[in-house]
Amino acid sequence: MAALWVGAWAVKLAAAWAAARDAARDAAWAAARAAAWAAAWDAARAAARAAAWDAARDAAWDAVRDAARDAAWDAAGAAELYVLVKLAPSIEPKHLAHAEARTEVWRRGYALRCDVNGKLCVYGVKKEDK
Repeated sequence: MAALWVGAWAVKLAAAWAAARDAARDAAWAAARAAAWAAAWDAARAAARAAAWDAARDAAWDAVRDAARDAAWDAAGAAELYVLVKLAPSIEPKHLAHAEARTEVWRRGYALRCDVNGKLCVYGVKKEDK
């Protein structure tokens, strides 16, 4: 009877060890998967954040460069118009006044947005008081 009891106990012990081993393996795999996913998400977030900052910085520099170039070309065009009008032998006074008004926009530090029926629409950057 003792041998039967020892055999049953050995079977229970083996089953307990197998269950414990399976539970430990499952827990280890679950922890490894969770750690891998967390690391992958962290890396993906960091890469996305860096890419977004790089793209934003590049876009901002492109916008600044484009705006500066456009303003310079517009100012050069206004200056060219003013010189051409001043040098023209028979220019009507209204055209001369219009060229002078366009040039005055640039002298005052504004940019010319458009001309609507002789009215100049301008824009500029508001300077903050220091």
